[in-house]
Amino acid sequence: MYSVEALNVIKLLLDKKVWEKEVVNGCCLYRPISMIETEKKSFQQLKNLGLPYVLTRENTDEIASLEASVGVIRAVPLFYRREREGVTIASSPEMILRNNSEDGEFTIDKLSLLEYLSYGYVTSNRTLVEDVKGIQSGEVLTVSESGELSTISEYVYDSANIENLTLSEFTTELESVSEKMFTSLVCDLDGRIPVVPLSGGYDSRFIVSMLKLYGLDNVVCLSYSIPGSFESRISKEVAEKLGYKWFFTEYNTKKWVETFQEEDFHDFLNYAHNYTSVSHIQEYPIIKDLQKKTGMKKQEESIIIPGHAADFVAGSHLNPATLAARNIEDVTKCIISKHYGLRMPPVNNTVLEEVRRRVAEYSKITPEPFKLFEIWNWRERQSKFIANANRIYDYFGYKWALPFWNKEFTDFWSKIPLELKYKKRLYDEFLENRVFNRLGLDIDRDGRVTKREIELKALDSRKPTLKQRIVNLAKENKFVADLYRSTRRKLRGPSNPCAFDTANPFLLNIAKEKFPHGYQTLEKLLEEEFPKGRGGDVNSYVADYIISSILEDYGDNIAWE
Repeated sequence: MYSVEALNVIKLLLDKKVWEKEVVNGCCLYRPISMIETEKKSFQQLKNLGLPYVLTRENTDEIASLEASVGVIRAVPLFYRREREGVTIASSPEMILRNNSEDGEFTIDKLSLLEYLSYGYVTSNRTLVEDVKGIQSGEVLTVSESGELSTISEYVYDSANIENLTLSEFTTELESVSEKMFTSLVCDLDGRIPVVPLSGGYDSRFIVSMLKLYGLDNVVCLSYSIPGSFESRISKEVAEKLGYKWFFTEYNTKKWVETFQEEDFHDFLNYAHNYTSVSHIQEYPIIKDLQKKTGMKKQEESIIIPGHAADFVAGSHLNPATLAARNIEDVTKCIISKHYGLRMPPVNNTVLEEVRRRVAEYSKITPEPFKLFEIWNWRERQSKFIANANRIYDYFGYKWALPFWNKEFTDFWSKIPLELKYKKRLYDEFLENRVFNRLGLDIDRDGRVTKREIELKALDSRKPTLKQRIVNLAKENKFVADLYRSTRRKLRGPSNPCAFDTANPFLLNIAKEKFPHGYQTLEKLLEEEFPKGRGGDVNSYVADYIISSILEDYGDNIAWE
């Protein structure tokens, strides 16, 4: 799919704190400063590896042609708008708006607004700003010398044909791909200190394990959670076994409420959303105090390496419903069930129809229902919400890496059959048997194996487990959902490992205070479009705060038709 329009003037507005410029053979190559995988790479290398770039060819002071990509996962976003006299490409919608008007006046796109309130992000190439678009993952935007603008998908995750190899053969290939991936990562580190947010899960444990196997001894591990969580317990044990430094930050309701009062926190929320996604607040306290906590004197000496999103490409989002899906309607229901979490059903009809339309588009790429489900997830949730978590590192001036969005790694998972992706069977067994056991890190293996064996039975029965049926009931029934959450809080305090379930509601009080008109407009909108109220996803409070701030100034500028 592509669109073409004749143009005359190309404007490029890139934040110098985010992008660096190099003149090569008469062209200007722009690379993201913060992403270490792009350092010292040529244009062709960036393109082949699926990394973000902007390339321009210039005549005197004018840009004659342009090519731009955000890579396979939209690691660093780019936005564009067709203007009367040409096109503007920029680091953020805000830069486009401010370039043409002192007050940045704009109209809010209704579909985008409804999606933002449903998922916490906007789908397709849209933003909340009606005429500002975003380059999507896998897309390349070009503006030719003749003035034609085109966007075309050069890469689609999970679009490869499934290969018929044995479990052993796939495991051996995964081992080879992983070795290449971490060889490249260690080379890109170039002696700088890896800082790994280390949870109790497998993804971040995979990272620290490979760093140890590659001989890196100076690694910093970060952990954060409510007191007594399994996340911090496992994290500490893993770090101690590897001999790595471990720093813990306790999260609780009081700490978050205090954070919500900080002006810097609100500046970050505004910086990170880009009119496209809820800002990730999870790591704000620990990254803000990183230097003080760890004693590192310079930001430049460390590289933050988060674990997202190996579990996704390995199949963690697949569930019994996706196994049973047979057609576009089934896949649409699976997507809604998985991602429509900020509001209670029934699903807003406008949002539902857009999902159905997009799934129908993707069905031209692959007939496999589970792949359609994952393609939507990749291009929307992973690219708009998960990858956007790295804006916290940009905000505080840290460099980072995304090893699990290495193109060779994602290409490998695109060809894996359903039975080996379901419940991450191939991924988990590979890590347990070929990585963690070499370092004594298969500490929770027995419990995970037992759980996996039970869940894998669903692959044969195609029926959800009892736990899944209870979760589905809670998603559909507001009374059950509210009862579950209130009971957990009374018995155990916060049930969310970051205490978001007890802390985030306080954001609404701040929104009412700071944006009274915007919050009032939001309440009316929610009552009309989402009459059953708030869902179980605690990001709904962050979404409501951000939308209130936008509606405060532009609530009268919603394009309802």
